[in-house]
Amino acid sequence: MRLTENQDKVLEFLKHQKNEFISPTDIGYYVGRMNSAGIWRDSSWASPICKSLVKKGLVERNDKGYYKAI
Repeated sequence: MRLTENQDKVLEFLKHQKNEFISPTDIGYYVGRMNSAGIWRDSSWASPICKSLVKKGLVERNDKGYYKAI
């Protein structure tokens, strides 16, 4: 299964979170960092990536909308 660079970064980040659910805001902050325009990425950047990982069966989403690696 092929992953984009961003999907791979998010998945690796989640794998190192001790099996805890992480908010998309935190994922965007820690993984997305600052883009080339100097804008911090947040949940609007991370959510679509996480949702695509859920569809691939690599990430789980809880009822609060937080994610963790399976």
